[in-house]
Amino acid sequence: MAQSKVEHLQRMLAVVHKIDRGSARANRTALRSSRDDGSIPLDLLATAPDERVVALLGPGDAPRRHSPKVSVDAMPDRTPRPPEELVGALQDRVHAASGRLLAVKPVRVGRRN
Repeated sequence: MAQSKVEHLQRMLAVVHKIDRGSARANRTALRSSRDDGSIPLDLLATAPDERVVALLGPGDAPRRHSPKVSVDAMPDRTPRPPEELVGALQDRVHAASGRLLAVKPVRVGRRN
């Protein structure tokens, strides 16, 4: 992703966190509702995510949630394996075949003389 797009996304997330109403439905309603001047906050958020959107909607009243921290003991179990170990890995099948073909029509082959 281009650096400019990453920065734009981070600004959008910061604004959405500030105006958070506590539920997805309340956030969608606030962002999609038309204002007195005819502007829609979602359009403004997409073009210029800054304090104007917060001023237009007001700060949210949702309690701030923090992700639980991973303990130092659990961190080694959560780190991905190094690429050199994964290069020679065998690919497992995602779905075990039942031996039955699905959505296949039988085809009749005509006799050749």
